[in-house]
Amino acid sequence: MLVPTFYDVRKYVDADMYRAIGEDIETLKKNGATGAIHDLDSFPSRAERIWQRQYEKLIEAVSRERRIPPFVIHQTADSDPEVRNMIEWQHRELSTRYYALLNFELFGTKTFYLQDGLVQHLACTEMNVVAPLLELPFPACMFVLTSREAIDAFYRIHFATHPEQKGRKLTDYKAPISAFLVLTEETHDQPFRQLNIIAFHANREETHMMVTRRLCLHDDWTLGEALTTDWANLDAQIERRKRVNAEGEWETIEDSLFYTDGLLFFRIILNAALYISSVDADLDHRPSDQEAFREQIERIASRVKRQELKQAVRHASRLPYIVVGANIPTLESLEAMPTPAPEGKRTLSVRFTVRGHWRHQACGPGLKDHVLRFIKPYNKGPEMADLISKPYLVKNSLKLEEQPR
Repeated sequence: MLVPTFYDVRKYVDADMYRAIGEDIETLKKNGATGAIHDLDSFPSRAERIWQRQYEKLIEAVSRERRIPPFVIHQTADSDPEVRNMIEWQHRELSTRYYALLNFELFGTKTFYLQDGLVQHLACTEMNVVAPLLELPFPACMFVLTSREAIDAFYRIHFATHPEQKGRKLTDYKAPISAFLVLTEETHDQPFRQLNIIAFHANREETHMMVTRRLCLHDDWTLGEALTTDWANLDAQIERRKRVNAEGEWETIEDSLFYTDGLLFFRIILNAALYISSVDADLDHRPSDQEAFREQIERIASRVKRQELKQAVRHASRLPYIVVGANIPTLESLEAMPTPAPEGKRTLSVRFTVRGHWRHQACGPGLKDHVLRFIKPYNKGPEMADLISKPYLVKNSLKLEEQPR
């Protein structure tokens, strides 16, 4: 069952916003829009109208807290650092949320529920492909993650910049992560594709944290390079890129970046995007759980059972969705693949996980066509040995855009 996502929760809380988004979508469709929206400045959106209402509410809240008339707060907002920072953050959060939900609704609220075993595999999979191979089945969609590994990876972004809070901040593992992906095409102003990732960790009561990342999908880059896009120095990054190594092969991301704090979560998301478009992907289309529960309720005579199902409806998403990787086991449950050592050599005394990777495999008549195939991670070593994590050196984390609540 898919738990209520950020979209489900905000549907009722932000009723005015959703109405404005619906009006914007009608306008965009009438004007013949076909691709995802680059930003809210690219058309006359109604986001600012929604912001003005929230702005007035913020001023009123500060007025009540400080017992100062609202007009005084208006006059001093720019000179008061605390009020100015709060207003700037709220405006950025609302604009980001509006942008994500607008694109999500514009393309039919396509939702992918990533299962725990698959998330473990994707976290241990190299992004050894070129950026042009990353495609989405829709220009905008949402990934839902509920695994502990995904949530821990998400909060490593926060702890990378706030190490003093590690061990103090309680993590809500019952709340899902809703990650919105928006893939925009080339324009005259931006001669390469972009991928916007906007992720929320939220329950019904509050949004714990919002994290955003914008990737340049340059045709000459690997996904590892895209993941570390430096927008402030993009031209220099493009110039100094290294497309191939001395052997003429695409370079893979270095070990020091494989598990770097702050990048692991986005590695999972990018590998998930590759997975759902790969051959043999494990995808199971399901209708809305709420609709399914309501149909069951109508067929049940028992009042008690009907009441139980009505309670279950409250804990289910209203969205139809695609379960991704339901049949993929966790890494811990995989059988080890021992490698016999030559005579006189030491044998392995521990088990460890060998990374997965991607293969752009030739197929079809004359091997002219290509498919993307997922080569899963596996455990290596004696069956009864302890499973360990291979150590990786971690360099200073790259600056990330993170907005905790």
